[in-house]
Amino acid sequence: MKLTGESHNIWSILKLSNKIVTPALAFLLALAARAQTIQPKPRQNMMNEPFSADAITTLARTLADGTHITRQTMTVKIYRDSAGRTRSDRMPSPLLAGAPPIPATILITDPLAGYSYILDITQKIAHRSVMPRGAAVVPPIGFPAAQDPPPPPRTANKSQPQFKTEDLGTQFMEGLSVHGRRTTVTYPVGSLGNDREINNVTEIWSNTELGLMILQERSDPRTGETITKLENVSRAQPDPGLFQPPPDYKIVDVTVAP
Repeated sequence: MKLTGESHNIWSILKLSNKIVTPALAFLLALAARAQTIQPKPRQNMMNEPFSADAITTLARTLADGTHITRQTMTVKIYRDSAGRTRSDRMPSPLLAGAPPIPATILITDPLAGYSYILDITQKIAHRSVMPRGAAVVPPIGFPAAQDPPPPPRTANKSQPQFKTEDLGTQFMEGLSVHGRRTTVTYPVGSLGNDREINNVTEIWSNTELGLMILQERSDPRTGETITKLENVSRAQPDPGLFQPPPDYKIVDVTVAP
């Protein structure tokens, strides 16, 4: 099986899923891409910092007629061992209550062996790709970039969104020390056809020791409030078998054209 593209890591494979001829795999990869609630930045392997946790994403929204919608949209079980290997089991919730469950998407990165895997649990296939040497491993859930949002353009333009960042200090969540930052993006009147200012507010609380985002709260009056929170955090060493394809899975190599 062959993919075309410049990048060799697992996230580029997700983006290139439309080039995969197998319909089942294309669907699986597209689902994995949609399942990734937070787009993390690559960082160097986190050695000797094992953990496991559950990342829960919920959506709350109020419709124009006053109807309130609150639903859990995603559960991700995440693991990392002391060698820096990671695994995430992404389980999206069905859109309608009572609908059949959506198959989980399992992503594994193994910098020791130099491979990353996407497991198709329905067909029992492990789609394996080679990790480039020295590649930074993307954590199974995001660690926000430690930088401020881009400033507004120097040229005065009243229609451009305005950015404001606030330091929220430190507190404890899930037994971990976390540092918070709030970013507010304000869209001026008329910039989106709006007759009032629109404020999009994002709060991120992260732990630098484990290199993890512990809580993200995103509020947008157009789409509602989305919260992703890490729960059941354990610093114990996960089962080594979690970072390998099950023995009854067929391994299919995914290659990238030069």
